[in-house]
Amino acid sequence: NPDSGEDLRFFAFLPQDMPEQKSSATEFNIASIAHDLTNPMGAIFGYTDLILDSDNAALLNPQQLDHLYRIRNTASRSIELVKNFQLLSQMSHAAIQYEKASSDLNRAVNDVIDYTWRENPNGPHLKIDLSKESIIVQIPRIPLERIISNLLSNAAKYTPHNGNIRIESGKNKED
Repeated sequence: NPDSGEDLRFFAFLPQDMPEQKSSATEFNIASIAHDLTNPMGAIFGYTDLILDSDNAALLNPQQLDHLYRIRNTASRSIELVKNFQLLSQMSHAAIQYEKASSDLNRAVNDVIDYTWRENPNGPHLKIDLSKESIIVQIPRIPLERIISNLLSNAAKYTPHNGNIRIESGKNKED
């Protein structure tokens, strides 16, 4: 409830280890289909940004701008749905396995924000408070970015207009 002063909170606890990755012909076909579906959505996403970043954006009325932000957000969510479909399909064939790898959580958060977030005057506002020191997690970069992207997408979807989404990072005091 935005009037109660309560914050909605989403947490992600990252596992220490993930299993190794396997591939199959089915996974390759799904990856191809996902790629084919992602490209048009990426184009819609990119062209919307071109309009919003152009000098002509100032000529648009608030309703037109709102429609462009909705188009952009829908394209972004569609890309995530395709990625999630790919992930679910992999899960139905075999346990998803990833090579062991380390990633910098703060860098991944910043990269996801850079390529997905666009401040919408009528939408939620993003506040970022990342640890000044690197936070290394034992998860490969791509699944880490998917987790962050899904959390950010859900936060944007369920945060009221003009509400706040806050992203913080820090190390557990026991580490």
